[in-house]
Amino acid sequence: MASLPGSSLSVDTFDRLKPLENLVRFIPTGSKKDGKKPLIREWPKHPGFTVQELQKQFPQAMSVGVVTQPLLCFDFDGETATQHAVLNDRDPDYVNTWRINRTTDPHRYKLLFLPSKEQLAQLPNGQITHSFNTRPASSVRHPYEKGAVVSKGEAEEIFCHPGRQVIVAGAHPSSGGHYFWPVGFGPEALSAPPEEWWEHVLELSRDYPRPAAGANKTVSASSFASRDWQRIEHCPICGRGPNDNPLCQLHRDGETLRCFLGQTFSPPTNLEPGELVPGTDWAFSRVSSSGWGEFLTFVKDNPNRYQQIKAMLRGYANGN
Repeated sequence: MASLPGSSLSVDTFDRLKPLENLVRFIPTGSKKDGKKPLIREWPKHPGFTVQELQKQFPQAMSVGVVTQPLLCFDFDGETATQHAVLNDRDPDYVNTWRINRTTDPHRYKLLFLPSKEQLAQLPNGQITHSFNTRPASSVRHPYEKGAVVSKGEAEEIFCHPGRQVIVAGAHPSSGGHYFWPVGFGPEALSAPPEEWWEHVLELSRDYPRPAAGANKTVSASSFASRDWQRIEHCPICGRGPNDNPLCQLHRDGETLRCFLGQTFSPPTNLEPGELVPGTDWAFSRVSSSGWGEFLTFVKDNPNRYQQIKAMLRGYANGN
C-alpha cells in the first residue's frame, strides 16, 4: 500500500478511517521515545481532526490516535489478560468489532466499541476506567548471564474516558513494529459492546469514583471512601498528570497517598515497607485493592523531633 510522503501511514488507512470522522475524535500521535504521546497540547478538549487535516497538518505523525470517549476500549496487555477475560465469559476472539493488533506481540491488542448514548448515560459522568493486573512485572537473573531479563506486567484495562487515548494505526517505535487490523476487524466493524461485555462494565462502574459536586473531570472525590480521599492532578510518585486520567488519591489528612498500578503510570513495586520512593518524602506502606484496580499506599515521611536534632548535629559535625 502506498504511504504518504514522510509518513508511515498508508493512504488506504486514512481512507478507511474517514467514515468515522463524525463519530470519534482523531488526533495525531507519535512523540516521545515510545511514540505514543499526542502531537498537540490539550488534546482531551480538542474536537478532533478530519482525515484530511491529519494528512496536511501532521505529515510527521508516526501514528493516529483516537480519544476514548465516546469509544469504549478493552486493552489486553498479555496472554494472562486474555485468559482472565475468557474465564469471565468474555472471549475476545468471538467478538466482532474494531480490533487493533501489534505485529510484534500477538498477546497485546485492543478491542474498541461504540456504546449508545443510552449506555453511556448508565456510567458515572459517562465514563469509566479500570485496571486489573493479571501478572506482575518481574526480573529474572539467569546464571552466567549479565544483568536481568525484565518481563513486563500484564493486565486488562477497560476505559471510556476523555483523558485517555489509544493508537489505532501507525508505528509502535518501542518494539520496532506497527499496529494493524486483522481481516474483517477494521474500523468498518466498529459496533456496540455485546450484552455480557456491557454488563461487566456496569458491574465495575458501581465502584468507580463519582465526581464531587463542583469538581471537574480530572479532580474528584471517591464515593467508596466516604469522601475522605480526593483524586490529585499531579501524582508525586508515578508522575501521572491532569491529562493522564488522574486516579491517584490523597487522604484529607494530607499524610496518606494511594498510587494506582497502571501500565503507563505506576509506582515502584520493589520497595520494602517504610522505604522512601526515590526523590520524594513518601514512604511505602502496603498493597491494597478496590473494585476498579490495585494501588500502593504511601505515607508522608515526617521525622520526629529527636531524628531532626540528630540530623542537625550531624550537619554541624560535618561543618555544614
